[in-house]
Amino acid sequence: MKLNIFLEHPKYKCLNENINFIKNFIYIAVPKTGSTSIRNQLSDKSTYFISNPHLTLNQTKDLIYPYLLSCNLGRNRNFPTTQNSPPSDFELRQLSSELFKRMFKFGSVRNPWARVYSLYTRKEAIQCKQKISFSLFLKNIRFANDTCLHPLRTQNQLDWFLDSNGRNIANYIYKLEDLNKAINEIKDLTNGQIILKNKNLNVNNQANDYRKYYDEEGKNIVAKLFEKDIDFFKYLF
Repeated sequence: MKLNIFLEHPKYKCLNENINFIKNFIYIAVPKTGSTSIRNQLSDKSTYFISNPHLTLNQTKDLIYPYLLSCNLGRNRNFPTTQNSPPSDFELRQLSSELFKRMFKFGSVRNPWARVYSLYTRKEAIQCKQKISFSLFLKNIRFANDTCLHPLRTQNQLDWFLDSNGRNIANYIYKLEDLNKAINEIKDLTNGQIILKNKNLNVNNQANDYRKYYDEEGKNIVAKLFEKDIDFFKYLF
């Protein structure tokens, strides 16, 4: 018996702006890594099941099943059971797993020292900036999402790409500093399904400015706090 599994929701266009069932990708938007530019190119500006844009890869994975469940509930219009009947719960869970496995899962990271200074200067943190100096900010920062509005507590950038067992489940993670190279590689890896442009033409200049704001103590604070990112992605100050 052929089952009719719905991927279209009667109310929402898709699960989240970071996932596309048609083009078969998941984009993980780590805040302050050039993600806004990429999100603007990938998103269709529609209504979403979960609207917050900065989900981790593991959160996205876990949301596929409830989204498909919501898509398929209330669809049973046949008696007796026919080939147009809704799927079973087991079949929905199986499909959720299969969809996730075959999707191209990617995202970006950024030099931790440059990113921390960006967290300090971001517009949402302007009140914080007025109250404390950058050196005091460094002494109080604890997580990679500090001053970011949307994400739950996330220790390092790498954590956005890990499963519940601490394994990296992304297909491709690129450095913001290597965006031009990444654009070509993403196009090749997705057989032209994802074509991006570098709209952050002054990113490198901004990234180079961060060094003058650090003293040795500040450099060491970031090095210790984000040691996992620095080691995994081989970043240098």
